[in-house]
Amino acid sequence: MTKKFDFNWRIPVPEALTQGCVLDRWTEEKDNVDFEPQCLFRVDEYGFFIYWKSDGNDADLLELCQVNDIRAGGLPRDPKLLNQLQARHGADLEAKSLSICSGTDMVNINLQHVILPDVETAKTWQTGLRSITNNNKINNACVRQNLEKHWMRLCFSVDQDGKITVKNIARTFASGKTEKLVYQCLGELGLPCEKVRGSCADVLSVSRKRRTEKKRHSRSCVYIGCKLLSPCGVEQRMAADHCCLTRM
Repeated sequence: MTKKFDFNWRIPVPEALTQGCVLDRWTEEKDNVDFEPQCLFRVDEYGFFIYWKSDGNDADLLELCQVNDIRAGGLPRDPKLLNQLQARHGADLEAKSLSICSGTDMVNINLQHVILPDVETAKTWQTGLRSITNNNKINNACVRQNLEKHWMRLCFSVDQDGKITVKNIARTFASGKTEKLVYQCLGELGLPCEKVRGSCADVLSVSRKRRTEKKRHSRSCVYIGCKLLSPCGVEQRMAADHCCLTRM
């Protein structure tokens, strides 16, 4: 008799990572230096993303399945940025720093450098992030969970006003198809559907609804699923169960 196999892909995310921490972030690529102070860094409850946002800037994120290593230390080569960071964080700058290595392969690696408030917090985050990275099982999560992952990506990828742009909605649902079809579907649902350049004025909010509220919007969600997500009826029903588009 075949034994039941309980597939568990989840690794418990440390509470310190889900609560988040305010820190400074910087990147350095050739002549391009990007410094973003006072970012709120967090990891979601499933360990899908590490995401951050600061006042006046768009939010950004990294998929933890693409993070290869969390290295201690890391100082900028640019002397101007180095002096600025040393003035803000003191002599123990490198001890409070972490370098987040990410990429789809082991050759083309991107580095996100963060500076934690103190040395002890840096060690806590390094240990916590290392415990939830390199999780190969997460790539085999069910379709329902992957749809929720897309929904979470949308919720985390907000603009400087904390709203989700139409551009991000189109990018999520296009999946290889032309964006024109996405905008057409949004327009037929009576939602903002114009591609806005620069800062987006028309935005959508994607939020969970109570079970009773989901029933009212299920037709609209299934419609988007039919046209944009997949011809598979199962995925359409899952999309309707997990995300509802509402006008701001």
